[in-house]
Amino acid sequence: MEILRYSDLDARELEAQVERTAALLRDGDFRTADARKMAGSPFYRARLNDKDRMLFRFVMHGGQSHLVLLEIIRNHA
Repeated sequence: MEILRYSDLDARELEAQVERTAALLRDGDFRTADARKMAGSPFYRARLNDKDRMLFRFVMHGGQSHLVLLEIIRNHA
């Protein structure tokens, strides 16, 4: 599965956590990434650390599934 990033994704100071979490998601390890679907929406969130989360979703393009990293939610706000 290919991982795409939203062009305005601001991962400053969290790049290592984003890369680690993205690799877990690409490998299908949702449990370790603590990834959960957000109720009533097509979006998911994954835990980067105790305070920060990453918003993502799956999309189909060209007959293949892609994971799109959308936003870093700082301080779980």
